[in-house]
Amino acid sequence: AWNLLLTKELGRILAACQARGIACIPIRGPVLAVQLYDDCSMRQMDDLDLLVHREDLSAIKEIFDRLGYAPHEQRPGFLEAYSYSLGFLHPRHGVIVEPHWTLAYPPFLAAAAMEPVWARAVRQRLMDRDTWTLSQTDLVLHLCLHLLHKGEHTPLLWYYELDTMIRQKRSSLDWNIFGHQAQAMGQAGLIADVLA
Repeated sequence: AWNLLLTKELGRILAACQARGIACIPIRGPVLAVQLYDDCSMRQMDDLDLLVHREDLSAIKEIFDRLGYAPHEQRPGFLEAYSYSLGFLHPRHGVIVEPHWTLAYPPFLAAAAMEPVWARAVRQRLMDRDTWTLSQTDLVLHLCLHLLHKGEHTPLLWYYELDTMIRQKRSSLDWNIFGHQAQAMGQAGLIADVLA
């Protein structure tokens, strides 16, 4: 039931962004469940994550305000100034949504190099709607970065999902682009450790 709620909310958010002409890429969440298991209900999910352009953050705040979400931060403006994502909480059903403007995590935010990631984004039909998704190569890179971010608290499920994604998509992965993007983000050595 929670996954169905997240999937429905993601659809509402994507429709609202599309109506405003705001580029938005869902990352992980229901989209990853469909990509890995062909079923949005087959993956444990706590919240929704989106990739947006940093220059669209004011429009993103307006969209979430209209959708009934409240900012989810301790000090107004702190996340935008010092972090990698904003946070919004829906007071009625408790869904948290985090719009990211980079795939990187602290302390590597300055070297995020996101323009090539956006240029490689792919339009796909998922969950009965056309939406932008990360390229398979950038999705694998993101999954590696997310594992690094969580450190010793990383669930083993995430390693399984990374392994599954690499095995399923090996023919469409461009490891040269992967390596170049990892270097541009300043995390090539750490990502190599994850893959090992």
